[in-house]
Amino acid sequence: MNAQIKTDSIDFGGFPNSGITGFEDFDVIYTYSRADAIADGVLVDLTKDFPVTKRVYKYPVACTATVWAIINSTPSEWVVGEVIAVIVASNQNKTKIIDETTHLFEVTIENAKPCERHTFKIICHGDDNGEPCLTIMMRNED
Repeated sequence: MNAQIKTDSIDFGGFPNSGITGFEDFDVIYTYSRADAIADGVLVDLTKDFPVTKRVYKYPVACTATVWAIINSTPSEWVVGEVIAVIVASNQNKTKIIDETTHLFEVTIENAKPCERHTFKIICHGDDNGEPCLTIMMRNED
């Protein structure tokens, strides 16, 4: 399972930033961008808050509020270490490759109460401008 998340062949053409084609002639009624999700706390920008993520991934990384709640359940002095553990595990502890842009991975959040092993999902997709970015989420989140 040494496959890397493939980012060079992602096509986000057609409907802006969605990867869906055939809707070019329709009006957009509502959008909710990645920036909106970060501003609202639905996503946490790990790259901005923890620049060490750039040592593992060249693209921006965010996680869902659910994943963040697990990481942030540790004492504050351990949060940076737990973020690093999640980022490294997302690259090295793959348990199932779903497709060329998505895989599951396992990580133990050592300092959480209780200490548990979690299975998370990481997806490479287009950000608000169609540039590659990564999102870490629970395996059942979209």
